[in-house]
Amino acid sequence: MRLLGPVFVALIKIPFKKFILYDTIGLCIFTLVYISLGIIFHKSLSSLLARTQSMGTVIFIVAMIVMTVVTAVIIKK
Repeated sequence: MRLLGPVFVALIKIPFKKFILYDTIGLCIFTLVYISLGIIFHKSLSSLLARTQSMGTVIFIVAMIVMTVVTAVIIKK
């Protein structure tokens, strides 16, 4: 939404000062939510990374294979 917001604002011709006000409010809310989620889930993410650290190479190889297959399927269409 943050990406498409200015486009919609331009289409409905909201005054610039009003757009800046709403954009600043939206940015503050987005930032608070994003940081809050990071604080809440930090421990969960850290423990997950600690458990999967030994499997990092395997996960990387599997991810690369999946991306290659998906890319090949998309190109063939």
